[in-house]
Amino acid sequence: MHVRVASAQVQQGKMQELIDIYNNSIVPSFKTLKGFKSAYLMTNVGSHTALSVTVWESEAVLTEAEASSAYQEIVAAAGDILGGPIDSDTYELSVEASV
Repeated sequence: MHVRVASAQVQQGKMQELIDIYNNSIVPSFKTLKGFKSAYLMTNVGSHTALSVTVWESEAVLTEAEASSAYQEIVAAAGDILGGPIDSDTYELSVEASV
């Protein structure tokens, strides 16, 4: 599996709006994309930062998903409340553990 990690600054006072968009629009849209496994959003209100982690079946499906118009619409949905560009990178999921 492969993971996309994206971080961004969030405009002051817009964190809850980002959380709502992520939960109500972004996650449901991701669920329609082939190879999507899971999504996590971490936020730090004090530093106005957010970190999104999405897990994908393979690097190929992640790349395919990112090129889709649906994915571009997902990114654009949050763009108005971010305080700058999204910094992102891709990783291979090497260890997974849960209780």
